[in-house]
Amino acid sequence: ITTLHERLASAIRLYAAERAGGPIAYSPGAYPYFFADLDADGTAGPEEAVYPNRYQSWTPRLLRAAYNFQFVAKDPGRWAHNPHYAIQLLVDSLTDLSESVAIDMTGIVRP
Repeated sequence: ITTLHERLASAIRLYAAERAGGPIAYSPGAYPYFFADLDADGTAGPEEAVYPNRYQSWTPRLLRAAYNFQFVAKDPGRWAHNPHYAIQLLVDSLTDLSESVAIDMTGIVRP
């Protein structure tokens, strides 16, 4: 689950930069969690992780992937509650994003 989650984070950053209109960064402790990545370094620094800098270039595809990413990130018991569902969400999001940007799907199988 952790590996797929990390791969989805990379895929979200790639899709946002190439298709959605600008780089995106995630900050698990700062609402609304997804921010414009002003320096395009892949992380939301303290000056970036503020509400006025929230990410606003959403596409339906990116929004679905970000929702699934956040859902898995915020469920601390995902490994015990329903790991197959968490994996399925991550794989489905990666598959969806791979239809628009080049994502290596080698070895990724839907449970």
